[in-house]
Amino acid sequence: MTISRRTFLSGSAAAIAAGGARAARAQGPTKVKFTLPWIPHGGYSHVFVAKKLGYWEKRGLDVSIDRGFGSGEVCKTLGLGQYEFGSLDLGVMINCVGKGLDLVATGGLSPRSPVGIFSLAKKGIRAPKDLEGKKVAFATGSGDYQLWPAFVKATGLDDAKVQKVFMGPEALIKSLIEEQVDAEGNFYGSIAPSVWAQGLDLNLMLYEDYGVRMFSLVFATRSKIVKEQPDLCGRFMDGVMEGLAYTYLHPLLSKLTGIGRPEARVLRHLDGPERGAQVRLPIPAVPITQEPAPPAWPAAPWAGHRTGDRATPTDRDA
Repeated sequence: MTISRRTFLSGSAAAIAAGGARAARAQGPTKVKFTLPWIPHGGYSHVFVAKKLGYWEKRGLDVSIDRGFGSGEVCKTLGLGQYEFGSLDLGVMINCVGKGLDLVATGGLSPRSPVGIFSLAKKGIRAPKDLEGKKVAFATGSGDYQLWPAFVKATGLDDAKVQKVFMGPEALIKSLIEEQVDAEGNFYGSIAPSVWAQGLDLNLMLYEDYGVRMFSLVFATRSKIVKEQPDLCGRFMDGVMEGLAYTYLHPLLSKLTGIGRPEARVLRHLDGPERGAQVRLPIPAVPITQEPAPPAWPAAPWAGHRTGDRATPTDRDA
């Protein structure tokens, strides 16, 4: 049998490629640690879809997912090398970079910021001045508190007249529902479903409605990883964006994957209001997808609300 030069070279290339693939499998997937900015809920379903449907695995990555304790904490744990990647609020990240932490955004998730001040509708807090003389709760590491000075400056609110109360992230929503505080800083996707689950309605004041406008949630890493491991960054982002595209094309199926099931251990201590946060679908982003073309992107759950408006029960299925 005569073998042509082209056939021989093609066969050799295929053998080398197959050998490389076997070698990669023998070495095993690259382990990557990723942190959410908060507890697992529907707003992060794309992350768990990427994990459960193998979008990272097929790219040679074994990604572990940890809960977060606010964007400020993500800045520290990510910037100090405890994680390879994290998700956090861009405004907080910029503030942390200004303080010397090495952080670089690798992709955006929230083109409109859901950060603001939230209160029970029955409190009648509809404008920034209504916060004066009131008790407002914050978690110190959260994006809402990091951006609070900008909100104060933009609105002319007298910060000295606001009684600020600081507590752990896990106590925020409970303190609002039980009326231990009058209002709190938070993210729409974290607080709204939890409050609605108790049959209550919210008033909201989003920072961006007062000129504090910027992207919100981003994916981030350190500049050293971007420079030395660009392929790792590409594989991680391709996997999570494929998960994001799937979530928008198949929202109900994404919920059925079981949000946080592989990491259920981080949810065991949660009960009551916090569990309500797990049913919400993600807020809009703009993933890049292939065929089939995605449907029209849904409006943000708070779209159409003006500042001080009540987030009504009709938003619960948003």
